[in-house]
Amino acid sequence: VAIVAAIIFLRGSSDTVAMSGATAVGVPNGPATTKSIGPAGGSIASPDGRIVVKVPPNAVSEPKDFSIQPITNLAHGGAGSAYRLEPTGQKFAPPIEISFKFDSQDLKDYDPEALAVAYQDPAGVWQSFGTVNIDQKSKTLTVSTGHFTDFSVWTIRLSPEKATIRVGETQLIAVEGCVATDGWGSRIKTLVGMPTCHFFMPRDNAWTVNVGTITMVPGAVLYTAPGKKPSPNVATVRLVYKLGRSGETNLKDVRTCEITIVGGGYTASGE
Repeated sequence: VAIVAAIIFLRGSSDTVAMSGATAVGVPNGPATTKSIGPAGGSIASPDGRIVVKVPPNAVSEPKDFSIQPITNLAHGGAGSAYRLEPTGQKFAPPIEISFKFDSQDLKDYDPEALAVAYQDPAGVWQSFGTVNIDQKSKTLTVSTGHFTDFSVWTIRLSPEKATIRVGETQLIAVEGCVATDGWGSRIKTLVGMPTCHFFMPRDNAWTVNVGTITMVPGAVLYTAPGKKPSPNVATVRLVYKLGRSGETNLKDVRTCEITIVGGGYTASGE
């Protein structure tokens, strides 16, 4: 009964899909921007212009204080700051539009098709929006929502993206930002912590490395550096995966982890 209840609870709305596992709630890392908006509608933006909230007419019946506050981003694969939108607990009809800029430096040079938007539900699970309007000209991601909570841009990421190890040592490289396709099987796997992304499977040949070796483990790869310092001494582990939201079945994106390999060393005991 507990398992069935948890599966149902983790299920998002018809336009969202749950990301693997819950996370803690982010903490504020900047001041909140507040603006009163009434039945006529209006908009509010963060000082850096990274996020804009558009309130249509009649979304609220009386003036409300709307606010945007940057918070630490704990979303799986979160890119840049996350944002806490208020008032929480308010239901909006018609829905409100939330737009994220994706040309900020902290979003790097990801393919826009690889970016998505998610919100954190009361259970701490991040729910990814299935419908995202990607405007290449204005470089924005826009979603519609009927409620406020914490929101973030996210993408598939490798963790870590850079590392330094000695010859012969190993480094675990995990995938962040995986979502499961909707279905009972995927929800059960998510609940028990099993990977559900297709590119985790060795037969997909999704992982490659130019120096050293990699071994598949659930949801990650284990990199092993060679026994002798190579030249150049940087190994690049690559993950190639399909962009599922795009209509093109052959459209792919790449994530990399650069590992610097240094020679052996000594440990000083002080004795």
